[in-house]
Amino acid sequence: MKLRMKEIDEGTIDNALHQARSVITETITTREIDGKRLSFWPLFLSEKKGYTLSDIDACATSIGGMALLELTESDRSQQTLTALKNACETTLYLRNEDGSWPSFHIDILLSTKQPPKMEGVLNDTTYALDSLITLGFLKHTPEIPIEMDLDARIDLVIESVNWLLDNRVGSGWVYTGIEFLESTDAVSPAILPTSNVIIILYTVATALDALKKSPSLLPDIKNAYKEAVLWLRDIQSEEGGFGKKRGDKSTIVHTAIAINALLTDDGDEAKKSILKGIKWILKNKNIFSVEKLEYEDIFDEYDQIIFIEEEKLRRRVIKHENFLEGILLNVLIKTDEKGYINKLNFIERYRFRKIVTYLLKELLKRQSKNGILQGAFRSRRSAPAEKHPIYALYFATLGLKSLKRNLKRILKKPSLMTLIGWGIGMFMIILLTTWLISWAFSLSLEKAVGVFIIETVIGLIGSLFKQRFW
Repeated sequence: MKLRMKEIDEGTIDNALHQARSVITETITTREIDGKRLSFWPLFLSEKKGYTLSDIDACATSIGGMALLELTESDRSQQTLTALKNACETTLYLRNEDGSWPSFHIDILLSTKQPPKMEGVLNDTTYALDSLITLGFLKHTPEIPIEMDLDARIDLVIESVNWLLDNRVGSGWVYTGIEFLESTDAVSPAILPTSNVIIILYTVATALDALKKSPSLLPDIKNAYKEAVLWLRDIQSEEGGFGKKRGDKSTIVHTAIAINALLTDDGDEAKKSILKGIKWILKNKNIFSVEKLEYEDIFDEYDQIIFIEEEKLRRRVIKHENFLEGILLNVLIKTDEKGYINKLNFIERYRFRKIVTYLLKELLKRQSKNGILQGAFRSRRSAPAEKHPIYALYFATLGLKSLKRNLKRILKKPSLMTLIGWGIGMFMIILLTTWLISWAFSLSLEKAVGVFIIETVIGLIGSLFKQRFW
């Protein structure tokens, strides 16, 4: 698919979002369990009609609810509100007693005599909290009809945040709780869960301040947030990138994830780290070939511990895919909204816009164009049954909506003064290189003029080529 910046319009983005909306509304499933009507999305969308209880997943339901909320922002029917209410009930139903959420598959429960104990997973817990807060859990009058008063909702969120604080490793977090770790000294915090928790802590603290609520845990929340941001800035590589953990090879997606967390901090040091990270992404040699990235560059892999019938210990390997195109597009546009593009030089700005174009092209290539799952987005997973995960649709939606919201600014052509400055700069470069060549080879005036003309023609051809692409 060939796509130039000048060919991007709201119609292209609206069509992709419309198809995504169709698939998110058609794949929501409602089932009754323990006398409750629970709505959910499966982690992996399939062409089968209807999903069963074995498809319930905490992360998928949380993300599905947020995706539905995003995709129905301008037109939310009563049916949609009811679906969101039921999805909220599902999220609450899947919550552990300690306030965490496991990476949950209900078929494990149905196959055992006693409910297994499943340790909390940081990503699932942060997605669940993000979903509840997005659905209005920390508002006086949420749009979604939630059958809990505000104080009860605040207490529930605080209990879950307290679990996050109790399961820190140093100033950050690992992928799961620390209950089953042999020693916290033997593990290092990871970028993905730490970045997700930073955003949740910031969101919760901001919401509580807006409500003028000051639970006893609020100072601890703010302190943990500050310490985690400091840790994140401290592990950034000299070049500006971030890896999965301290000292790991920097990757594009983990750098984007870290930048997204740092965007919550308006301090000068955080701003320096963000700009450094943006420039690292712009210079990365793989930025225009993300479809060829390796498994290690995209996936985070970790274990979840499950106790079955109090005796049998089971490890479940979780392979968490970071949907790069959607995440990176959303983060780059968010940095533009915050004015970081104005701190880039002319060449970096041009490359920034070129990357945005490329990411949109790659997103559209990953969206299914026909069939029952028309509108879903294809993952990098190898298993056929895992081809269209719900998280890909959610992060693609965030990226597309961010681009649509800022399209006019992204498409804005350079000002006349910028072009004049660029032209003067190019003229001076050509003049300087002509003088150097003439001095080095002792050229006559006529030959020097010839060199100047040749360099000017080459510069004009390059400019025309760039304008054609743009």
